[in-house]
Amino acid sequence: MEQVFPWFVLLLLGFFSYAFLVSNKCPDCGSLKFPFLPDKEASIELGLAFHVCHSCGHKEIKGEVDPAGKVVWDDGSKGYVDRQGKYRDLPSPPGITS
Repeated sequence: MEQVFPWFVLLLLGFFSYAFLVSNKCPDCGSLKFPFLPDKEASIELGLAFHVCHSCGHKEIKGEVDPAGKVVWDDGSKGYVDRQGKYRDLPSPPGITS
């Protein structure tokens, strides 16, 4: 019994890890890095924020942008769109209060 339990735990952990990776991979190219290392983009005009796949450029809507450029992601993290239109992952930009 003492030798079976660690193997069972490792097998169970491996199964759930595999299920997580397969369910969150990029829908277009199948990249397994997509849930961990997405690029972030935001559009003030559309009012949407996206996670973008490094490999193929697939975009998924993951947040909202207000007209002032403040970005709020679905997971609660925040950022902003700077004057050049690039997304910045800083807590708050200069001159914009929360």
